[in-house]
Amino acid sequence: MNLEPCSWHLSSAAPLAALLLACGAGTLPGGIDPPDGDSDVDADVDTDSDSDADDMVRVPEGEFGMGCVEDLGTGKLDCQFGDTEPHDVWLSAFEIDRTEVTQAAYSECVEAGVCETPACEWDPAGKPNYPVACIDRSQASVFCEWRSASLPTEAQWEKAARGTDGRRLPFGTWYDVEYDDACEVVNSQPCADYALPVDGRPLGASPYGALDMAGNVTEWVQDWYDGNYYPVSPDRDPPGPDTGTVRVGRGGCFVPRRTSILVFNRDPLSPDAVEPWLGFRCAR
Repeated sequence: MNLEPCSWHLSSAAPLAALLLACGAGTLPGGIDPPDGDSDVDADVDTDSDSDADDMVRVPEGEFGMGCVEDLGTGKLDCQFGDTEPHDVWLSAFEIDRTEVTQAAYSECVEAGVCETPACEWDPAGKPNYPVACIDRSQASVFCEWRSASLPTEAQWEKAARGTDGRRLPFGTWYDVEYDDACEVVNSQPCADYALPVDGRPLGASPYGALDMAGNVTEWVQDWYDGNYYPVSPDRDPPGPDTGTVRVGRGGCFVPRRTSILVFNRDPLSPDAVEPWLGFRCAR
């Protein structure tokens, strides 16, 4: 089982658009509470956040198709283990951060004495609009609870990223956006070897306006990872498995493996992972 989803570097010689077309991006098919049981968040966390970082987009209630879907142009699935079992899921309405949590927003939690200082890539004064990274899942949960929110479930994250039309990338296909450089749409190799500011790629927005749900940094979600969960998951507001040993990251990053930026890809991660390519966003 891979626990380092962004450790595969792609050749910088490969044009990004062509690479993503090969990943199945060339065609376009037509308020959950955190799970009970394990929680990494201290019940005594102060939730009286004065943060002005609550820039969220609303995702309406309703059904969407979750899981790996084939590229209608090639007939290929490009599924990893655990991505399969396409199934319909009904979700209650919720809100999710428009961008990945920034260093400026996270620094407010640090200054409040609630969150720990990230282990690396930390420069909130010099890079306030860059995604915070190098924090484990527990600290991501602490920050979201401080904001009276939570990490999104996998189902919430995926619907916010793909909408209801079965797309494989947040922005649809390369034929749906006008761009001069593919790096204007997704920050993924060969664009940069590091995370970029969170609001720099509006062309890559999801159907609900969420940014960087493909590329930039991989994002922690609420769920435990279980490759066999989809066939037995509830079809309404699935909370994720009750227990597990590894968590889930979504969205790929600036150095992904070939299919990791597809909206249905699931990356198993150690809950203690602290990496410069690993960040998060909150939901409620």
